[in-house]
Amino acid sequence: MHAREYATGATPGVFGVRMRSASARRNRRRGEQTMIDVYDNETGKLIGSITEADLKVLIDALEEESATDQDYYITPETIDLVGDGRATDHLLHLLRGALGTKDGVEIRWQRRA
Repeated sequence: MHAREYATGATPGVFGVRMRSASARRNRRRGEQTMIDVYDNETGKLIGSITEADLKVLIDALEEESATDQDYYITPETIDLVGDGRATDHLLHLLRGALGTKDGVEIRWQRRA
């Protein structure tokens, strides 16, 4: 690994913008997906992991307070909203598990490094 290369394969580029190395780009093209971990925002407990496609469903369906927002308040109605045919069974199961018997739960997501 190059001295300035990060574990993710990203290197600092022009003006500090991180650029992926050629090997990291090749690995992504071979079918590797970046996984996103989902946490209960109150307890910090890992709820599970989702794919970029699952995250896109959440981002498209739910309100974000800013471009950098990474948390959502999930209710049974939220699950119904994303469950209109766009969400995978995995995502719906994860959200239902996070909600449990509560009226609502705040979750946050984080891409794995």
